[in-house]
Amino acid sequence: MFANLFDATDVHNAFWTGAELATVTLVVTIVLELLSIETAKAAYHKDKRLYLTAVGLNFWNHYVYGIPVYMTTALLFLKKNSPQVSFWLIGVQVACILVVHSLCYYEAHRTFHSCPGYYKYHKFHHRFNTFVPPMSANAVGLVEYLVAYVLPFAVACGVVRPYEISIRLGIYIVSMTNLSIHTPKIEAWSERNMPPWLVSTHDHLEHHRKLNVHYAAPTVNIDWIVAKLSTFLTPTTKLPPPPPLSLSSLSSFSSDSTPGRDEVSTN
Repeated sequence: MFANLFDATDVHNAFWTGAELATVTLVVTIVLELLSIETAKAAYHKDKRLYLTAVGLNFWNHYVYGIPVYMTTALLFLKKNSPQVSFWLIGVQVACILVVHSLCYYEAHRTFHSCPGYYKYHKFHHRFNTFVPPMSANAVGLVEYLVAYVLPFAVACGVVRPYEISIRLGIYIVSMTNLSIHTPKIEAWSERNMPPWLVSTHDHLEHHRKLNVHYAAPTVNIDWIVAKLSTFLTPTTKLPPPPPLSLSSLSSFSSDSTPGRDEVSTN
């Protein structure tokens, strides 16, 4: 199908780039899962079927959905790499991709939680609450995968129109940070060291435990930005408090405010 619409070389390159992204992400997932083996074992023993379904979804989402989606996006939106492309331009494009992705993901994720009719598509991911292993990072259903994982990249590509190298770097950054915020081993470290404008592992694991906090993921902390903007836009100037009233002032106020005979019969 793709070969009839696009150059065969472009289709070939897009397929193998998609396969590379899927494989590297899956390998890193397995490595982090082994590093978090205690959490993985606990999740497995708590609900064996849930854990094995998560493992299967990782393979299914990356290879069955991920590769065709990347190919489509690459062939429709991406510019071919060029030796004339500067590192500065690539850096700007990657930064823009991450910001647009973060905004889109934040809105999609918050919508899943705020609209009961949509939460059913996100509910499976939150069955990992007490024990959240790295394998849960990409354990989502088709609707959530397309809306929250794929659509933000598609929007970013449509807005930025990046070079292939820029979107590849952006996908790697998002994939690796998504895995890191589902890695309990580094939760304490992230809470101590991550700047507030970036999403930390602690923030996201708190979201899994409480559901109604920290919707931003996995890179730019949109929650923090929204809170800062809200504080900046909310008037902070307060009127000085009135002086305390005493009994003498109350009696004085009462006598002064009672109309006298002269005031009543002014005519």
